[in-house]
Amino acid sequence: TFDDNGAIGTPSRSLGKRHNLLSNYRAALLVGLLDTNLIEILLELGTRMRTDLDDSVEGEDVKEKEYVALKADVLVGEILHLSNELLPSTQCAKLQTLPTLVKTSVDFQTDPRIRSLSATLVTNLHLYSHIKGTKSNDNDATDTRLDRIDEVKKQIDWTMDESTIKQKLNESM
Repeated sequence: TFDDNGAIGTPSRSLGKRHNLLSNYRAALLVGLLDTNLIEILLELGTRMRTDLDDSVEGEDVKEKEYVALKADVLVGEILHLSNELLPSTQCAKLQTLPTLVKTSVDFQTDPRIRSLSATLVTNLHLYSHIKGTKSNDNDATDTRLDRIDEVKKQIDWTMDESTIKQKLNESM
C-alpha cells in the first residue's frame, strides 16, 4: 500500500503474523541436516567418546574425548531446542522422540555401560531443555538456571568445580 507521499507503507497484516525469512532459512537448513541423520551421528559420537574413555590413558587424549562428547551432547540439545522453535509440531515431536537413544537406554541386550550412558544422556537432555527454557524468562531465570546447573552436576556426577561448568555451559550457548 502507498501512503499520501507515494511511499510504500506497511502491509495491513501485523508484524507478528509475517513470515521471517531468516527463520524459514534456519528451518530449511535444520531439516537438511536432520535428513543426514545428524542427531544419530552426534549421539553415536558422544557414546563412543565416553566408552573410549575407559580404555584411554590419563592425559590430553582423555580431556579431548570428554570435550568432544560434551560438545556432541550440547549440540544435540541445541538442535532439539531449535527444532522446537522452528519446525512444525508434528516434525518436532517425531524428532524429539529420539528412538535410537531411548531404545539403547532401556534395552537389556545392550552393554550395561552404554545403556547407562544413554539413560544419563536422556536425563541430561531433559535438564538442558529446562535450562534453555528458563533462559528466555525474566530476571529470576539466572537463579533458576544456577539451581539447575547444580542439579545437572549432581546428575552426571562431574568432578568439575562450579566455575568450570558455568564456563563450559556459557561456551556452548
